[in-house]
Amino acid sequence: MVQFFFKKPRVTFIELEMMGSYVWEKIDGESSIYRIGQNLFEVFGDESLPLYERLAHYINDLYRHGLIVYVY
Repeated sequence: MVQFFFKKPRVTFIELEMMGSYVWEKIDGESSIYRIGQNLFEVFGDESLPLYERLAHYINDLYRHGLIVYVY
């Protein structure tokens, strides 16, 4: 029903690069963006820089496409 109302398919397949996939798996409704960024840097190091600018952009892209919601 929700899929019909929001005109979203029941299942959506998206292809993510390695860092994007890592971030997606860390989005659990409890971890903050700050904590996800710390984990991202621990795993990918300098490759993730500029860390929070990239992470914020990626999170906002997921939000704009209706794949996540913000919880305050």
